[in-house]
Amino acid sequence: MAKILIIDDEALIRSLLKKSLKPYGQIVVTEDGNDGLSAYEDAVMNKNEFDIIFLDIMMERKTGLEVLREIRSREKSREVERKNGVKIIMITGNAEAAIVKECITAGCDKFIVKPFVLETLAKTIESLGFNQVSS
Repeated sequence: MAKILIIDDEALIRSLLKKSLKPYGQIVVTEDGNDGLSAYEDAVMNKNEFDIIFLDIMMERKTGLEVLREIRSREKSREVERKNGVKIIMITGNAEAAIVKECITAGCDKFIVKPFVLETLAKTIESLGFNQVSS
């Protein structure tokens, strides 16, 4: 059972992701980058880390790209090898090549463009080795 963190400022997307990802494990939902980082840090401190993070790119207060960079930096400072780090799936309505490249360079594992179909969501999470545990 995966532990999944959703960081997105759109209520509809949060709701859709939560419902769609429920069969894969335990879900924690946050509304912005700052709250998402806090949830990530709390999980690390409690040694109950997330397996997957779904991260919106365009958010106020702190962008998804900033959150991604901070998470990868913190993993590096804890000497977590990249292959063993949390899997981060970026979600955006903007699929410009420069943004995709920047996210990949910063350390995202996968990229999903909004609007997306549920089948794409399932294929993406399963391509990272996570399967449904319930329906």
